[in-house]
Amino acid sequence: MKSFLVCVVFFIFNLSLNADIIKDIAYYSKAKTDYQEQRCKLDIYQPKSASASPALIWFHGGGLKNNSKDKEDEVVLVAKHYMAKGITFIAVNYRLSPKVNYPLYVYDAAASVKWVVDNALSYNINKNKIFVGGHSAGGYLTF
Repeated sequence: MKSFLVCVVFFIFNLSLNADIIKDIAYYSKAKTDYQEQRCKLDIYQPKSASASPALIWFHGGGLKNNSKDKEDEVVLVAKHYMAKGITFIAVNYRLSPKVNYPLYVYDAAASVKWVVDNALSYNINKNKIFVGGHSAGGYLTF
């Protein structure tokens, strides 16, 4: 019963935002490893709008060693905040250390930004208003 109520509340909250959430889009066209295929995905939190919206590409924190684009208190709540203001929010996963080392997570960040720019029109994103941000290690990846 509790999980049913959580689903109902989540559904009502998403309806109130008048938005779409598109999960687990691969930003590499061909993954070279299973780990790259597993981690290199992004979620798009998109407000419904007649005009193209600005977008914020967001890299999660975690010291380049842990966390994910699905972390409720760091990513999902921030995504909902921006969506409510009419901004498309793109939460990015990248490969983590120690399974990979520098510069691979930096390449992942760059590849995800390129994917967003290349696909902006398909997702009603204004190509001239794409910004990047992140928390902690995610902030490092924005440079």
